[in-house]
This record gives sequence, C-alpha cells and structure tokens, in this order.
Amino acid sequence: MILSGAAILEEASCGKICISPFSRDRITTNSYDLTLGETFLRYQNNVLDPRKDNPHDIVRVDAAGIVLNKGDFLLGHSLEKIGSDHYVPIIHAKSSIARLGLFVHVTADLIDIGSHGNVTFQLYSTLPVRIYPRQCSHETETQRKRHLI
Repeated sequence: MILSGAAILEEASCGKICISPFSRDRITTNSYDLTLGETFLRYQNNVLDPRKDNPHDIVRVDAAGIVLNKGDFLLGHSLEKIGSDHYVPIIHAKSSIARLGLFVHVTADLIDIGSHGNVTFQLYSTLPVRIYPRQCSHETETQRKRHLI
C-alpha cells in the first residue's frame, strides 16, 4: 500500500511516521520530498572489494554544489531523519531528477520497518549534473530559497 500525501500527514501527526525536520510543504500527492545533506562519501579506488574496507574520502559540499560527471558514484544522505515502526518507506527519485540522468538509489530502495535515521542515497550519474546540499528533488532555486527562509 502506498500512502497518499494526506495519509502521510495524518500518520506523521500521530507519530506512526517520523520525519525530522518536518515541513508540510514537502508533502506531495503520495510522497514526502527529502532533501540532500551536505556530506558525501567518494570511494578512492576503481575496484571495490566487499571483503575489505574500501578507502574513501568524505566530501563536504557548500552552496555552490558539486558536479558529478558521467559514471561518477557518491554516497549521500538525507537531511531528514525518517522512520516508522508501522510502515516500510520506499525511496524513489522524482522524474525531474531522472530526466537529468541521476539515479538516487541503485538497489536499496526499501528501508526496514523499525529503522530510524538518515536515508543513504546511492548517487550515480549517467550525464554530467550539478547537485546541491539541501536540494529537494523538484525545486527551482527560487523555491529552495523560500524553504530556507
């Protein structure tokens, strides 16, 4: 079952869905728009080994954003902490982000029931694209500034 925006608001109001910080402006027809955090993990090696600790850099991005080139992969996070003991959140990008050639999750789109915390985004770029901290998937710059005021 996918909840409507009205149901998300109702369930968040009674504590069955936790989103912090929460903004009513981020509720859409049947989803809640998360915002992108400010730190990213970038692997150093071209070959990753699941049996080893893979060396990586932590990149903090300022308001100018960061450019992902074709084939770049970063791990990012949501600004919001989310979770539920009653529902299984699903992460899906907006079509506006998909049209830019950016995947926000590669394989892990389900969040376990009972898990509470920041969402990890697996950012893979098929085209050069600039992303910004505190970016919401569908916002223009004017809309973004309104949310930050």
